[in-house]
Amino acid sequence: MDLEQARQFEQIRQSKLEEAETIQRYWLQHSNMDTWQFWLLAVLFVVPLIVVLWKMDRSRAFLLGFFGLNVHIWFSYIDTFGVERGMWGYPYKFVPFLPESITLDTSLVPVTFMLLYQWCMNTRRNFYLFGIALCGAYSFILKPIMVQLDLFQMYRGMNFVYLFLLYGLVFGLSVGVTAFFMALRKTGGDGSSKSRWFIKLPGRNSFRVKVK
Repeated sequence: MDLEQARQFEQIRQSKLEEAETIQRYWLQHSNMDTWQFWLLAVLFVVPLIVVLWKMDRSRAFLLGFFGLNVHIWFSYIDTFGVERGMWGYPYKFVPFLPESITLDTSLVPVTFMLLYQWCMNTRRNFYLFGIALCGAYSFILKPIMVQLDLFQMYRGMNFVYLFLLYGLVFGLSVGVTAFFMALRKTGGDGSSKSRWFIKLPGRNSFRVKVK
């Protein structure tokens, strides 16, 4: 890179270091282990992980884990984007050096979607319908409660309807990627399949895919 680019890149790096130090000082003053918000976030992080280890169907662990990982990844991407663009923020954090909420992104949201997935498979309920309902519960129940508790704040015209659409996007992407890899698993080593097969996502209707 030329000198001007190197200078600008160094400025960006230095600003990131200063931002990280500012966040660390803020966390130590306002969001450390002496606050009830820290312990609430800690409970919401630890308890879902314990529950999923206790309740998860071991025979479906890979499928459930892969789906949950997708929810975690997509939700983390969107959450980080929103925080970095100043669209929303978390005044209290369980872990200070991550911009997004590790409690929601890594534990609570992925685990609840995993358990919903398992419940819908076991009871043959419509996963899409209940998944959308869960998106609504997060957007119109949990997030307003978090706003009232000062655990979450929105800016730049962001509102709960937009949050619902973003949760729906995370849900749709996670289902789509999971279905795609389930499809790959059904094909032969040469990428072909001898017969028609189905992607068995939860719900009364399977998503049919033809492979010639």
